[in-house]
Amino acid sequence: MPAYAWAVKEDGLDDLIANLPDEALVLDVGGWASTHPRADWVIDIGPWETRDQFAPAGRNAPERVTKERWVQQDICGPQPWPFEDDMFDFAICTQTLEDIRDPLHACSELSRVAKAGYVETPHAAIELTRGVESPLWCGWGHHWWLVLRDGPGLVFMMKPHHIHSPFWPAIPSPQLLHPEAARPIRLAWTGSLPAREDFILDHDSFDGRLREIAAESSRPSTLAPLRRRFAELTWQGYRAGRRGLGRAARAASKARTKG
Repeated sequence: MPAYAWAVKEDGLDDLIANLPDEALVLDVGGWASTHPRADWVIDIGPWETRDQFAPAGRNAPERVTKERWVQQDICGPQPWPFEDDMFDFAICTQTLEDIRDPLHACSELSRVAKAGYVETPHAAIELTRGVESPLWCGWGHHWWLVLRDGPGLVFMMKPHHIHSPFWPAIPSPQLLHPEAARPIRLAWTGSLPAREDFILDHDSFDGRLREIAAESSRPSTLAPLRRRFAELTWQGYRAGRRGLGRAARAASKARTKG
């Protein structure tokens, strides 16, 4: 599936849109890259003039949104979105929440301005997998968050830098992902969109949770347990070495200061 595709039959969005009456007011949040043709309004930091740079090839559906109904605004900014409560019958937000600095604020505003909607994000496991965009890092380079489904809502976890280390036991290839982890998270909501951030402050506990997601989301193979154990031992050795070097450097610095 293209990263910014708006019309995929199995995701359920087509059915949701098809059941809307023509007079229903629809908002596309983050629609600059590929505006949904059913959207009446768009809010995005990108301007009207450069919209649809990632639109699917061959799309010929007529646009409903106009320049006057295009709101160029940071959806994570301090100002509320310039819409009344429950102004929209439906809101679409696809492949956006993982890109922005404050997805909880965006989910809160979605809940405020729309009566119902649909969100879509990559599964957290994608962001723990090498080879999605490059063999040199995990997931998509511009994504800030790992996202998981939690019943009727979403859970966000920070995407840390250390997972890109060649010593970290990442999922080595997208081909090893379980089908449900390879597919985007697709969530239709009514009334409100629950969202929270999962804070794990202890590094070892946080890293353990990331490795747990990677293990749960990848297909088993004969060599997978050995490969994962080797990677984990390598990662632990690397971290222990870094801590040792850090202690030695601090001790040397203190000795120079005293001298």
